[in-house]
Parts: sequence; structure tokens; C-alpha cells
Amino acid sequence: MDFRAAIAPAETDPLTALRFLRARDLDTAKATAMFTTCFEWRATERIDGILTEETDPAIEAAVATAFAPTVLKGKDKLGRPIVYTALGTIDLPALAKKGATLEQLLRCANREMERMRLEVEASADPLAGHLLIQDLRGCTVMKFVRSMKFWLGQGYAGQNYYPELLGNTIAVRGPPAAAWAVNTVKKFIDKKTGDKIELHSGEPAGPLSAYLDPDVLSECMALIDAVE
Repeated sequence: MDFRAAIAPAETDPLTALRFLRARDLDTAKATAMFTTCFEWRATERIDGILTEETDPAIEAAVATAFAPTVLKGKDKLGRPIVYTALGTIDLPALAKKGATLEQLLRCANREMERMRLEVEASADPLAGHLLIQDLRGCTVMKFVRSMKFWLGQGYAGQNYYPELLGNTIAVRGPPAAAWAVNTVKKFIDKKTGDKIELHSGEPAGPLSAYLDPDVLSECMALIDAVE
């Protein structure tokens, strides 16, 4: 059965239909189940209005300091949108002291994924996805363990509700424990997504220059340098 007929009365565009089919290796039944779950999730979480909803400035400031999700103005060398996140500073107990809950942090992550989805769909090659830059500076084993629910929640939403939007993930400034943390996360996500992740330690400009032209690299490095 045709995918778009299978999801009726729900509707979607051809690009979205193709993304869900690709995520399930062109198995219409599995893609339909995945889309239906996503459709219900979007309704329950009010995702269609997430970019215009009112937010608490104090909470947003706390989240921005610890998470700093940003869609860059420039594109990578393949013309893909770029998303930068400062994941190494995420510490759920520290955020809780500032009044920010796990649910609010995940809401912020969902907001940025929705923004990213729109950027990808408006790009020259939507099927190429986007480049995700994850800054791990400041990450420790204890922070990672304390914030595990966020890491898993974000990963689950990305692969199940925003499938086939990730081109590559490049994690930079990884501390000694980063390899363990990344491998731990990979156990909870599908192999296709896990294979797109590469980890780098040390100075980030070198590995990033493989993906970014000098002007875009400068834009990215300004965000990286702002992370304490």
C-alpha cells in the first residue's frame, strides 16, 4: 500500500513521507507505524506551536547557558544547515537549582529540532540532512550520569520523531570520558544514527575545518569560545 494512503486521514508532503520510509528501509507498514506515533506525539506535545509559544525568560536564560542550542547562519561545505549545542555543560541538578526542569530542557531541545527541521526542508538538498556539532567541553562522568535522562530523551526524540534529518554529528573537545559517554548513548539509539557520530578531542578548529569553510568556521568558533 502507498505510504500516504496508509496514513490517511493524516496528510503529509512527499519529502516527509520519503524520510519516514527511508528510516524504516522502505517498509511501508513500519514507516506508517512510525509516522502515526510521531503524528500523535506532535499533537500531544503541541509541536506545531512550539516556535511561537511564550516561555519563561529566566528559565530560557538558564537553559541557554547550559545548552546553548543554535542554528548557525552559514551552511557546511555540502550546503547543509548547521546546529551547534554545548552539551558538555549540561548538569540536571545544577539546572534544577535555577528552576529549570528536565521537561523544560527537553522542550528546548524539541524547539531546536523543530527549527532545524524547517531549516533542512528549506535547504538546497533536504535529503542531505544537517550537520550537528556537539561541544563536549566540561563534560564529566558524573555530569553525564546525572543528566542521562536528558541525553536519552533527546536522542529518542531525534531518531523517532525527526528521522533522516541528521547528516553527520561531530562531537568536539571531548574529555577522556567522552568515548565512554558516546558509546553508552549509542547503545540506546539505532546503529544507522550511531554510525553518523564522530568524536574528537583537543583543539576543535582542525576537525571542524573538514566540514566548514573559513567564514562559517569563524562563526562556529565564536560560539565555542563563549562556552566556559
